[in-house]
Amino acid sequence: MNLFQFLTQFEFFAGSDHQEGEAFAMKPRSSAGITDEWTGVLQLAVGSLLVVLRQMADRQLPVPQVEFYHDELADDACAELAWEENRIAVLVGDQATFATHWQRLGWKVATPDDLRAKGMDWFSSLFDKH
Repeated sequence: MNLFQFLTQFEFFAGSDHQEGEAFAMKPRSSAGITDEWTGVLQLAVGSLLVVLRQMADRQLPVPQVEFYHDELADDACAELAWEENRIAVLVGDQATFATHWQRLGWKVATPDDLRAKGMDWFSSLFDKH
């Protein structure tokens, strides 16, 4: 399955999806928002973010910087993704422990758990609040 995640037209579904008739109603993954800039981000970012990155690209969100270090934070505090202009950071793994440091500097912080639990509408709304 790890190899198949990189195919643009590959989709999988659970047996319960098939029983409920939803398996074949799935829409193919859109590639409309995948620009060259977004392709570069997809290649550099951690694999656990690939699905949400494609959703961000499809929503035409601004392209983030990958592996961003803030000048006012210690060198070991790194955002996996950052939108410096919007002051939004996605912290992955142990970096989530630095969330309060980013927030003290006025940044909005999200983790992969936030993205899964709150969804892309919530994350997109962060760009509306300057």
